[in-house]
Amino acid sequence: MHKSSSIGLQRTVGKFICKHCGNIFETFVEFELHVKTHFSEKPFTCPCGRSYMHKGHLKEHMLTHTDRKPHVCTQCGKSFAHKGDLTIHTRIHTGEKPYSCTECGKSFVQGGQLKMHMRTHTGEKPYSCSVCGKSFVQKHNMLDHMFLHTGEKPYSCTLCGRSFVQGCHLKDHMKTHSGEKPHSCSFCGKSFLQNSDLRVHLRGHTGEKPFSCTECGKNFARSGVLKRHMLTHTGEKPYKCALCGKEYTQSSKLKRHMMIQHNKKEITPETPKVILLPNLCSREGLQNDSNTESSVSDKKDSNSKECILPH
Repeated sequence: MHKSSSIGLQRTVGKFICKHCGNIFETFVEFELHVKTHFSEKPFTCPCGRSYMHKGHLKEHMLTHTDRKPHVCTQCGKSFAHKGDLTIHTRIHTGEKPYSCTECGKSFVQGGQLKMHMRTHTGEKPYSCSVCGKSFVQKHNMLDHMFLHTGEKPYSCTLCGRSFVQGCHLKDHMKTHSGEKPHSCSFCGKSFLQNSDLRVHLRGHTGEKPFSCTECGKNFARSGVLKRHMLTHTGEKPYKCALCGKEYTQSSKLKRHMMIQHNKKEITPETPKVILLPNLCSREGLQNDSNTESSVSDKKDSNSKECILPH
């Protein structure tokens, strides 16, 4: 074995190994191009300001300033400006997932997806909110979170004008206009707008209850139902009547109280009647709504609950 520390080369028979990252190359030319990625030299610059280490990368980048998409998928005809994007796309057709997690064996189409996944094992959350300090695995999640502090909703529906904090929420909303329900149950054929709704529905067929109470061990199919169950242990009553101060564990109980005691048929934005503790306001809680009047102590798990925020 021959070693050359000056250029970061570790040579084995017929192979060139980068000592900086361990990547293996068949030819010295490939190795030489790769090793530049470990250094800051980017001599090839686009008029828009972006710089690249390799002339070929600049050439590919220049296509983004034109309408040219020379790389065409032979399976479906979709075109791409970059060869790398086509390579990733073709894996949809082949089912290839070349990047595997060494911890759990789960495989991914892209290396970046594996990198994000590995953080679920390490617990790493490198992106932090400068306002409240909350940390996130991905940068775009942190940026979306920042809109909660500013009140900005940059993603707007072109059909009805409704705005959203996250692009994925707008994407889901657009399906309400098209009537599209792309996620179907393999057991009964029922279709759903969101994949998360399908996952919850499937638990009705499989009997899976992944959310467990740490106090008594009881299991639940939904995290929102577990949170409501936990109130039976803590004695917490997060739903409070703004007129008389009476407190309840469920929004349905407060609604009933408002109708009977205060002759209010609904809680409107003009008359906010609920004070909701922050630790119970989750995305799942916001999506769910309880239509039953039974408490958790009655051991009747309602499907969801309504989350009404104070103004």
